[in-house]
Amino acid sequence: MGHIHLHLLKNLSLLKTLINQSIDQIRKRVWISSWDGKNIEEANIRFIESLLVFRGELKEKEKILNKIKKNINQAKKLFDNKLDRFMLLVEKENPGFYKEFKQERETQLLSKLKDKVLKEKFVSSEDITIEGNMAKKDESNFRRKTSQKAKKANKVEA
Repeated sequence: MGHIHLHLLKNLSLLKTLINQSIDQIRKRVWISSWDGKNIEEANIRFIESLLVFRGELKEKEKILNKIKKNINQAKKLFDNKLDRFMLLVEKENPGFYKEFKQERETQLLSKLKDKVLKEKFVSSEDITIEGNMAKKDESNFRRKTSQKAKKANKVEA
């Protein structure tokens, strides 16, 4: 029995040594991983901070781009209105040219209306035709506005 007892003590001491070595290795790994974890954490924080700055700049650029688009659209509308008024003066001098211009302008307005309706209602282009109600309504609005502009131009000339 003493021999078994001695053998058990040797195995137990060997087991304690292995356990202590394993604990030391685990401590080293935990210390290294906690050190790496701190570095990774700091890197993540720096990345998030730079990303926030980038997002802020991106939002600012989007705002500026939207303002530019809005200004371009306003300039186009202003130019179109000025051109329409100018063409009323040309109507008397060159009626054929004015007729072609008016037809082209009506086509342009109808296509703009068609695009606008498509964007707002997500309707397929097959559902909207130039002969449709919306196009006829826009055409009558154009004629009404053109006649009003002509009356104003005649008043200014008189």
